[in-house]
Amino acid sequence: MSEVIPDLRSMALFNRAMPTGPNRPADPTSSGRTPAPVGQPRDRTEQLDWALINQLRRDATTRLYEDINEQRPTGAARARLSEIKSEDNRARARQIVEELVAQQSAETAAGGGEAPSVAQEKAMSKALMDAIFGLGRIQPLVDNLAIKNIEIRGSKPTILEMVDGSIEDGPPVVDSDEELLELVQFWADRGDRKFSDTDPILNLSLEGNERLAAGVRWTKRPVATIRLHRHQEFTLDQLVQADMLTQQVADCLIAAVKAEKSVVLVGEQGSGKTTLLRALIRAALDRYTRLMTIEREYELGFSDDEFPRIIDAQAIQGAGERGADGKVIGEFGPRLILQQAGFRMNVEVLVVGEVKEAEEAGALIDTLHTSPRTMTSVHGASARGGMDRLIDLYAQSGVPYEIARSSMCDHVDLLVHCRKGRQKGHRVDEVIHVENGEPGVASTVLFEDVDGTLIERQWHETLDDLRDHGYERHQQVMGLS
Repeated sequence: MSEVIPDLRSMALFNRAMPTGPNRPADPTSSGRTPAPVGQPRDRTEQLDWALINQLRRDATTRLYEDINEQRPTGAARARLSEIKSEDNRARARQIVEELVAQQSAETAAGGGEAPSVAQEKAMSKALMDAIFGLGRIQPLVDNLAIKNIEIRGSKPTILEMVDGSIEDGPPVVDSDEELLELVQFWADRGDRKFSDTDPILNLSLEGNERLAAGVRWTKRPVATIRLHRHQEFTLDQLVQADMLTQQVADCLIAAVKAEKSVVLVGEQGSGKTTLLRALIRAALDRYTRLMTIEREYELGFSDDEFPRIIDAQAIQGAGERGADGKVIGEFGPRLILQQAGFRMNVEVLVVGEVKEAEEAGALIDTLHTSPRTMTSVHGASARGGMDRLIDLYAQSGVPYEIARSSMCDHVDLLVHCRKGRQKGHRVDEVIHVENGEPGVASTVLFEDVDGTLIERQWHETLDDLRDHGYERHQQVMGLS
C-alpha cells in the first residue's frame, strides 16, 4: 500500500494565503492539540505570584545542588549546575518542589491568608518545575504551537512571531530588566555557557530544541530572542507537495548527496533552509550511515532512532580566560572537534549545521578535503551570495582571499537558495553549480524560478554521475542543454 502524504499546502509554513489572527491554521505537529490563544496559557500561570516562584526556584535549585554535591565522593570537584538536568535529579527536584509548595501553603494559612486550593498548588508546582528545568514564566508561550519566535526586551511586553508570519503582542515575562538578567544567567549556568559583562552575548540550545540568543550591555536594555523549531519532522516528499521545491529538484539533490557532492543550503534567517537540510539528510542517507553533525548550538535534532550511528557534536564555549596561545581556555570549537575527533571516528557523512563564523568555515574546508559527502547551510540573499559569504568567512580565518576562493570553489559543488515566503510560502528559487573560473567564481544555474515556476536552465558535465544514483534529467527547457 502506498504511503498517503498529508497535504501541507494549507499549513502555516507553506500557505500562500498567509492567514492572520484567529484564522491561523493549527500547527501540523500538534497531534490534535489546538494552540492556546496568545496570553491565555493552558495552565493559567498568569495568576501566579512570579516573584514568589523565582524565590522558590532559587531555594529549590540551591537545595538540589547541595544534595548532588553531598553524594559526590570525598575530594571530588563540585558539581556543575548543568548536572541538575539528569532524570534522577529531576525526581529529587519534584520532591523538593512539593515540600516547598506545601511549606509555602502552610505559612500562608498560618499568617491568616487563604490557603491555596489543590489546583493552585499543582499550578505552582508545575510553574516551579518549569522554572528549574524549562523557561519558567515563558514556558506557556513556548508550549503554544502557534508561536514561532518570542522577542523579549527587558520587562516590556513580548513580541510574538506566529508560524503564519503574523506579528502579535504578547505578555511581559519578567517584572524588571534585572529579573531578565538573572534568568538568562541561570539558563547560561544550567547550560555550561558564559554570560557576563565581559561575555555579553549568549547563544544556547534549550530543552525541547529551542534556541536562545541573549545580549546585555551593548543594547539599552537586556534583550533575548527564543526561536522555536516547530517543523522538524517534514519529509522531502512533504516539502515537494507543499511546493517548496519540485520533485525534479528533490531527485537531483538526493542523487547529488549519494554521488558524494557537497551541498550548501543558502537563505536568510527563517527561510526554511534548516527544514530542507533535515529533510534532505533523511531522504538521501541510509539509516545506518555513520553521520556526524557539528553545531555551535543543537538545532538539527536527529535522534538515535533515526541514525543509530550518529555522532551529534556541540561546541564547548570555554572558561573565558585566554591561554598563552591566545585561545580561550577550555574552548572546543567546531574545527577542533573535527580535527581531534571527527577524522578518527569512521565518519561517512559530515554536516556542519550552519557556517556563521570563520571557525565554521575552516571546519567546512577541513571536512571537504577529507569527506566529499558534506552538507551545511549559510546566510545569503542568493545562491551566489552564499558562496561569497563562505569565501569571506574562510578568508577571515587568516587565509589569503584568493586561496580561500580557490579552495571553496574546488570543494563546494551545489548551492541551493531558499527564499523566505511572505505572500507565498518558503520556496527554493535557485540551484547553482560552482567551480573555479578565470577570474573568480564560475557558476552554472541548474534550476531557476521563472514566473513562479522552478525550471531547469543548464547542466554541468561534472554532475553526469548523478544518473548512476537514479537522477534523470527532464525534457530540456528553452533550448538549453
